[in-house]
Amino acid sequence: MKNTVLLFILCFLFTFSFALTIRETKDFTEKGIESPPISVHCTTTLVNPNLYTGWNLVSVPVFAPQLPNILNTFSNAAGVYEYKDGEYIDAEEIKVNNGYFVNNKITRSEGYCGFPSWEKCFYLEEGWNLIGSYPEKVELSDLIFSSDISSLTFYSYDSLTKKYITASNIEPGKGYWVLNTNTETIKMCPDIEKLNATCIYNCGDIVTEGLHTLCRDIVANDIEVCFNISNTKNVVFDCNNYSITGIDSRDAFSLYNITDSTFKNCFVKDFNAVFVDDTGTNNTYENNILYENNAGIIASYTSKNLNIFNNILWFDTYSSLLDDTRGFVILARGSTISNNKVENYTYGTWVLSLPLLPEEEPNNINYIQNEFINNQYGVYIINGGENIFTGNSICNNNVSDVFSIFPPHRARFYDTLCDTSSPLSFPVSGTSCVYPCS
Repeated sequence: MKNTVLLFILCFLFTFSFALTIRETKDFTEKGIESPPISVHCTTTLVNPNLYTGWNLVSVPVFAPQLPNILNTFSNAAGVYEYKDGEYIDAEEIKVNNGYFVNNKITRSEGYCGFPSWEKCFYLEEGWNLIGSYPEKVELSDLIFSSDISSLTFYSYDSLTKKYITASNIEPGKGYWVLNTNTETIKMCPDIEKLNATCIYNCGDIVTEGLHTLCRDIVANDIEVCFNISNTKNVVFDCNNYSITGIDSRDAFSLYNITDSTFKNCFVKDFNAVFVDDTGTNNTYENNILYENNAGIIASYTSKNLNIFNNILWFDTYSSLLDDTRGFVILARGSTISNNKVENYTYGTWVLSLPLLPEEEPNNINYIQNEFINNQYGVYIINGGENIFTGNSICNNNVSDVFSIFPPHRARFYDTLCDTSSPLSFPVSGTSCVYPCS
């Protein structure tokens, strides 16, 4: 009986306070000036909530650049309110995932582009709770609750009909009222594994396939390896242009026995080595910026068929001979290294092929249209194996553009720009430095 009375009182107070707030502002049916939807090019996650003239219950479930500034986030709002301790208060800032009442002056589809936020948990206290959303549509059955949810009722708000609707799911960009008739506070969190939405905020081990998205800059202090990834396949590690900063004596990624995986859009600095691929197959490294690391990408002889393209590896100033820095050390047979730029290393690429056994395939690594510039050695060959260089620019390297420590070798060069090479650096089949750098 007491719970029934309490529920009636809460419903009455909520309805009255909401109606009172509406009467104190502009007419709820005012249409205002129509405005075309915002056009947003987004390479991460885009949320487009429709804000109508009048009241809207909305949220921003991505780390959009407009946050936390209210004017940037809701530029056409006459008022933005949050609900706290049983009353409406003026919002001071917009927090990711949270719900807000927005009184908009015009009708407009907003565009929020940013990295998805899946980590938010809501604490549903007794009575009314105003919450936000997640980056994708989530059924209530895909949420984790700390206790039985029979005491919970979810409501969305239709800004066109001015009516509340019982909700069975959470849609991105919307806000929700949740009525909890229980005296116990209930914690509500997304089931990350069930939703297959892995947002990474710290260094750690990865053993599952699927998309893993970096959602903030990471500083890896006193950690032996930032990311250990082993014995898995079909991993897509997307840094989304966030940075990973380390310590010179540590490695960023230790990759063992992974296949068909991709590592992209990373800005990585101050590590010993960035990507160390051991016994990997068909892995891709693309669109990464590797800055001031002792080594960029290392691939062992037991790896094969790697695809490495559109990466930039560089130091601000020359690496000396004593620094012993190396852009690429790729022993993985069948690999393609293309359209990369390597600058200011001791060795732009270190070419080493182990002696072949009769049953082994040749290294046949293809270097295509790369730039090795301003290094001590552009291409440093210990044993050329069957490596093929085609259309590369190997220029302005301090000691030698192409250097072979044990000439002659079997590496072949075609249509390559370079100025200096050590004696006997080029075999009879395939010569280079025919096209000077300038």
